[in-house]
Amino acid sequence: MIHVSIAQSASADRDAILTFLQSPSSAASEFLGDLNDGLRHLAEYPYSAHRRRDLTSHDVCFWRFSNYYLVVSIAEQSLQVLAILHVSRNIRRELRSRLGKARP
Repeated sequence: MIHVSIAQSASADRDAILTFLQSPSSAASEFLGDLNDGLRHLAEYPYSAHRRRDLTSHDVCFWRFSNYYLVVSIAEQSLQVLAILHVSRNIRRELRSRLGKARP
């Protein structure tokens, strides 16, 4: 298993989602359970996350759980969660805002 870390921006995403779901609630508990399952899966199988060239040319990968994307950066022995985004959001615009203009 590789080391998984959560960037400050992803922690802020998680907190905002929990606030929206009115934590504590069953929806918030389900979200946290699904998030933790996804993080455990990625720690074991980091390359099951996939690139989405239709959304960004940045060197990031995506893992979908429930109605959310984990946006991750994978290094040799580590994985960092950069964002947790609801699938209905404008992912391309959100990543451009957070990561800057993509390289050609």
